[in-house]
Amino acid sequence: MTLPINGESVTVTVTDKVYVSLRTKSAREAKDRFQIALNRLVAYWDSLRTVPVALTPTEVKALAVVQYRTVIPPQMLPTPFTLFDHLVSQQVMIGADRDP
Repeated sequence: MTLPINGESVTVTVTDKVYVSLRTKSAREAKDRFQIALNRLVAYWDSLRTVPVALTPTEVKALAVVQYRTVIPPQMLPTPFTLFDHLVSQQVMIGADRDP
Protein backbone atom coordinates (compact mmCIF):
# COMPACT_ATOMS: atom_id res chain seq x y z
CA MET A 1 0.00 0.00 0.00
CA THR A 2 1.05 3.63 -0.19
CA LEU A 3 1.18 6.19 2.58
CA PRO A 4 1.26 9.95 2.11
CA ILE A 5 4.57 11.29 3.43
CA ASN A 6 5.35 14.96 2.86
CA GLY A 7 3.15 15.17 -0.23
CA GLU A 8 4.56 12.00 -1.78
CA SER A 9 3.09 8.51 -1.99
CA VAL A 10 5.51 6.11 -0.33
CA THR A 11 5.03 2.37 -0.89
CA VAL A 12 5.20 0.28 2.29
CA THR A 13 4.81 -3.39 3.08
CA VAL A 14 2.02 -4.05 5.54
CA THR A 15 2.72 -6.77 8.08
CA ASP A 16 2.11 -6.73 11.83
CA LYS A 17 4.31 -3.58 11.83
CA VAL A 18 4.78 -0.83 9.28
CA TYR A 19 8.10 0.98 9.04
CA VAL A 20 8.45 4.17 7.04
CA SER A 21 10.64 7.25 7.28
CA LEU A 22 8.67 10.43 7.92
CA ARG A 23 11.50 12.30 6.18
CA THR A 24 11.99 15.01 8.76
CA LYS A 25 14.05 15.73 11.87
CA SER A 26 11.47 18.12 13.32
CA ALA A 27 9.42 16.52 16.10
CA ARG A 28 6.46 18.80 15.33
CA GLU A 29 6.55 17.95 11.61
CA ALA A 30 6.99 14.24 12.38
CA LYS A 31 3.91 14.30 14.60
CA ASP A 32 1.82 15.87 11.84
CA ARG A 33 3.12 13.50 9.15
CA PHE A 34 2.62 10.50 11.41
CA GLN A 35 -1.04 11.40 12.00
CA ILE A 36 -1.71 11.73 8.26
CA ALA A 37 -0.01 8.39 7.51
CA LEU A 38 -1.78 6.70 10.42
CA ASN A 39 -5.17 7.92 9.20
CA ARG A 40 -4.48 6.40 5.77
CA LEU A 41 -3.35 3.13 7.37
CA VAL A 42 -6.47 2.95 9.56
CA ALA A 43 -8.65 3.60 6.49
CA TYR A 44 -6.84 0.76 4.72
CA TRP A 45 -7.54 -1.68 7.57
CA ASP A 46 -11.16 -0.51 7.77
CA SER A 47 -11.59 -1.13 4.04
CA LEU A 48 -10.40 -4.71 4.49
CA ARG A 49 -12.98 -5.27 7.24
CA THR A 50 -15.85 -3.83 5.23
CA VAL A 51 -18.00 -6.36 3.42
CA PRO A 52 -18.87 -5.33 -0.14
CA VAL A 53 -22.54 -4.47 -0.59
CA ALA A 54 -24.50 -5.14 -3.78
CA LEU A 55 -26.16 -1.96 -5.00
CA THR A 56 -29.43 -1.69 -6.85
CA PRO A 57 -29.40 0.14 -10.20
CA THR A 58 -31.17 3.08 -8.51
CA GLU A 59 -28.46 3.29 -5.84
CA VAL A 60 -25.75 3.20 -8.51
CA LYS A 61 -27.43 6.08 -10.37
CA ALA A 62 -27.80 8.08 -7.14
CA LEU A 63 -24.10 7.63 -6.33
CA ALA A 64 -23.20 8.63 -9.89
CA VAL A 65 -25.18 11.85 -9.48
CA VAL A 66 -23.38 12.64 -6.23
CA GLN A 67 -19.99 12.04 -7.88
CA TYR A 68 -20.99 14.06 -10.93
CA ARG A 69 -21.93 17.01 -8.76
CA THR A 70 -18.58 16.91 -6.95
CA VAL A 71 -16.68 17.04 -10.26
CA ILE A 72 -18.77 19.55 -12.19
CA PRO A 73 -18.89 23.12 -10.78
CA PRO A 74 -22.43 24.24 -9.79
CA GLN A 75 -22.52 26.94 -12.47
CA MET A 76 -21.88 24.25 -15.10
CA LEU A 77 -24.75 22.00 -13.94
CA PRO A 78 -27.66 22.00 -16.37
CA THR A 79 -30.97 23.35 -15.22
CA PRO A 80 -33.84 20.82 -15.26
CA PHE A 81 -35.17 22.40 -18.47
CA THR A 82 -31.89 22.32 -20.39
CA LEU A 83 -31.31 18.75 -19.27
CA PHE A 84 -34.81 17.81 -20.46
CA ASP A 85 -34.21 19.57 -23.78
CA HIS A 86 -30.92 17.69 -24.17
CA LEU A 87 -32.57 14.34 -23.45
CA VAL A 88 -35.37 15.06 -25.91
CA SER A 89 -32.89 16.11 -28.60
CA GLN A 90 -31.01 12.86 -28.06
CA GLN A 91 -34.33 10.97 -28.07
CA VAL A 92 -33.59 9.53 -24.66
CA MET A 93 -36.69 8.48 -22.80
CA ILE A 94 -36.93 6.78 -19.48
CA GLY A 95 -37.77 3.14 -20.02
CA ALA A 96 -37.29 3.37 -23.80
CA ASP A 97 -34.80 0.54 -23.69
CA ARG A 98 -37.30 -1.85 -22.10
CA ASP A 99 -39.75 -4.11 -23.90
CA PRO A 100 -43.45 -3.34 -23.20
